[in-house]
Amino acid sequence: MKKHLIAAAVAAAVAVPAMAQNVSVYGVISTGVESYEAGTAGSFTRQAKNLVSTSRLGFRGTEDLGGGLKAEFNLESSFDPVNGAFGKPANAKDVVSGTGAETSVSSFDREAWVGLSGGFGAIRLGKTDVTSAQAIDSFGGVAGNVTDFYSAGSDFANLGVDNDAVVRYTSPTMSGFSAQVGYANANKNGTTAVTTGDVQSLYGQYVAGPLSLALGYTTQDGATADRKVTNLGGKYNLGVATIGAYYSKGDEGTTEEKQTAIGALVPLSNGFGLHAQYLNYEIKSGGTTQDADRVVLAASKALSKRTSLYAAYAKVDHDDNTRDTRVINLSLEHAF
Repeated sequence: MKKHLIAAAVAAAVAVPAMAQNVSVYGVISTGVESYEAGTAGSFTRQAKNLVSTSRLGFRGTEDLGGGLKAEFNLESSFDPVNGAFGKPANAKDVVSGTGAETSVSSFDREAWVGLSGGFGAIRLGKTDVTSAQAIDSFGGVAGNVTDFYSAGSDFANLGVDNDAVVRYTSPTMSGFSAQVGYANANKNGTTAVTTGDVQSLYGQYVAGPLSLALGYTTQDGATADRKVTNLGGKYNLGVATIGAYYSKGDEGTTEEKQTAIGALVPLSNGFGLHAQYLNYEIKSGGTTQDADRVVLAASKALSKRTSLYAAYAKVDHDDNTRDTRVINLSLEHAF
């Protein structure tokens, strides 16, 4: 009996310091198989990754500092569920052609920040989104990334996603309103002055019951012209369905990009759901215009709160017809 009491006392003594900080491990594994047809790349079948969400592994934690003040951190890395590779190369190979160089893997390529939160709001320092302005595109997908399978254009309007050297402030929520302001320093850890590349962003959100609205504005200093991106989105839960839409416009000198999307999610019985999205992409540059349309139709089945099956059809039509894409895929996703 004494031995058991001593063992219990030792375990309690060790556990108490650990309980002062709450640390959790989380992640998502998303992979599947797909039939892919894309322009000159031809047709083939492959095992694919991140068909619904980005596969990731993360660590997050908080520490109560007293008086309503908390210390927080988040470390999150993407990984390839097809081959187990951890992190994301700074320059990845093209997914279809396989061309391009893979250099310098970033271990925590999605999140790597520490911060403080309390009644004043929250401050983050490190690698993260400058603000949630670019997350507005999820409104057009309604249900996560299930309708964001294949790009209809470039990443021109995705300015400010997972930047290095970020300082970000998030306000408390008051009457459904909240705001974020962020800055990413292009100089990072350098020892010489960098005059271009800094990113500044503002974001506002309003949530009231089934309604969500968001507006974001982000700029990046350029050598000859600044890049400016405006994002506007909203969604509404009708009960029988959730509908959402977003509009994004980016400008840099003589280049202009626009994306407009509308999506819907219809929940059915027994964990089934139907998803749909239409997106139009247009970019004007140097006197030329490129245009593309994307349609995605998908069905999902929740096997549990953490595990779901998806089946989807995606079609991207470009105005020049050389890069048209047709995809059918089946995927399995598990969150932990």
